[in-house]
Amino acid sequence: MKIEDQKLVEDLWKQFDPDFKKQRAEHWQDIQKEQAQFGSNLSEESLHCEFADRLQLEVQRRVKEELGDKILMKLSEPSRFEVLYVKTLIRLGSEVKRAMAPEFQKVLDEKGLGESGMGAKYDVEMDIRDTETDLRTEIESKFKLEMLYWSALDEKRFEDAKAFLTAVEVARSNASSELQIEALNWRLNLALEVKDTAMFMTALKKAIGLSEQVEFQKFKSSLEDGVYRLLTQTFLKGLSVAPSDFGLEQARKSGKTTQEYFDEQARLFVRGAVLEIVSRLCVNPESDFLGVARIVLEEKRRTFLSVNPCLKDICAG
Repeated sequence: MKIEDQKLVEDLWKQFDPDFKKQRAEHWQDIQKEQAQFGSNLSEESLHCEFADRLQLEVQRRVKEELGDKILMKLSEPSRFEVLYVKTLIRLGSEVKRAMAPEFQKVLDEKGLGESGMGAKYDVEMDIRDTETDLRTEIESKFKLEMLYWSALDEKRFEDAKAFLTAVEVARSNASSELQIEALNWRLNLALEVKDTAMFMTALKKAIGLSEQVEFQKFKSSLEDGVYRLLTQTFLKGLSVAPSDFGLEQARKSGKTTQEYFDEQARLFVRGAVLEIVSRLCVNPESDFLGVARIVLEEKRRTFLSVNPCLKDICAG
């Protein structure tokens, strides 16, 4: 991973660091009540807060270790990452609570708050059930439509997926551009999955409608990837190159196999064509995608061959 990508990953994870100061403020009144009741600064609640701090740090460490650079999903699929994060949090949180439960009970006993003293027994399984119920209820309520869409997509129930995605888009019509763009990404991917060019173009036009917003630049890379996939399903299906003698010689000198070398040449051609197609569609979203693609591919083919002595020709099968 590049250094700048590593820094981005670390910066994103910092957003998930526990805010103990805020949590203390939320619990302070309860702590004061128990301190007054027990006449001590070592109430069960204050001990629980200390225990909870260490527990949260350990859970967060494990979640970060397991998910790693998957946090980059937060930039393109924030809601899907949030669901993944919460599910991981539930599972690893349960493991950590079970592992730390004896230690917490021991501390309670040592402070005279355990079963032999004030009768406090830490019920770890009840704690796990309550926490999981709260987290699952919150996430399922927040992303009910999205989860129905993902489920339909995974099961290849594409008509259902279309219906659920439409409901998501309606629900997000006044949402942040980040969430609207996420839904548009899903629409593009669904269009490519079912090979529906008309659906793809509809999503593209909606995306360009958000072009005044900064986040569109993030979406543009998804658009380029979508156009690339659409081209390989249509015009560029079976793309092949005819190498020149000079090209074969360069391939031998490159240290790569002949196939690898000329696959790379083909990708350079397709990449240039995709960037130009997206650029033209952004300028005129009402233009015919297939027509624009034909024109650009032929223009790029002529230009590419004129400046690349490694190839005699490049064409679709």
